[in-house]
Amino acid sequence: SSRIWAPSLSPLLASIAVQSVRFGQPPATERSLRPVRRSLRMAIRVVVTSATRTKIDAVRTAFQEKLHLEGEDMLEVDGLPTDSGIPHGQPWGVQHTYEGAMARLHHLKAQLRSEQGKRYDYLVSAENGVIALPSHTGTRGLDVACVVVEHCLSGRWEMSMSQARPYPLEEVQRMSRDGATGHEIGDYCRQWYEAKGLLLTREGQVSSATSMALELLGSPSS
Repeated sequence: SSRIWAPSLSPLLASIAVQSVRFGQPPATERSLRPVRRSLRMAIRVVVTSATRTKIDAVRTAFQEKLHLEGEDMLEVDGLPTDSGIPHGQPWGVQHTYEGAMARLHHLKAQLRSEQGKRYDYLVSAENGVIALPSHTGTRGLDVACVVVEHCLSGRWEMSMSQARPYPLEEVQRMSRDGATGHEIGDYCRQWYEAKGLLLTREGQVSSATSMALELLGSPSS
């Protein structure tokens, strides 16, 4: 009878190779068994503190690139909106933006504990805020994203801020004084950014900040 020497294969993969010979097929090599090995891995599950498609797609892109995840079946990203704890909805300054992201993460964990449903490998909280830069000629506004990534099993987390992009501060302040709602201001800002056609987008901000947080987090076992 034919014998297969496969010292580098696991017992399960070696048995697959034996079965291939038993049914008259050529021996399976380590390279040909890679798809089998990948199919046995569980998908990484991530939940984001937002139902916004832009932020969910940004987080998905960052995880795929940083963790080298090939194929859609290797990564699941869900969106679960949570409260930032900011009454007026708009964080101002780096500290306020960071606190909003951490508050969303705290509320996300509380919600997941109460529901006792799907388990996740990573929690991601993304919060955008405005930084005001006053000068003798006026005040400029900058929009930044703060992203916090937590590894559920180890409890370790890291935070990163994105590159800034301009923010229509004066117009937003005028709209606010005139009684515009947060939804109306949000619509105006989206149209303003679309008209500007900036290279850096909201999705790019969240994706780059998520990538940096993952890089700082490193291997969960380290």
